Amino acid sequence: EGGYPYLLGGVSSWTDSFIRSFPDKRFSLVAFTTSDQERTRKFDLPANVERIVDVPIDACPPGRLPLLRGREAIAPLIRDLQAV
Repeated sequence: EGGYPYLLGGVSSWTDSFIRSFPDKRFSLVAFTTSDQERTRKFDLPANVERIVDVPIDACPPGRLPLLRGREAIAPLIRDLQAV
């Protein structure tokens, strides 16, 4: 989405409000970050956020294959989505 819960801003604030508007729903967050990004949470996560998975994405240098470092981290989330 653009930084939630690590960056303050309009979209992150909207995301936080959205999650809090549905206390009866459970949420899993996938935070796409860069390896040099600070991962200090700027928001206290609501009780209905069950987990957060950080997936670092970085620019791939020309001529190299991208590293798929985050695929193991999001595999459980993908399985959960497929089960719905």
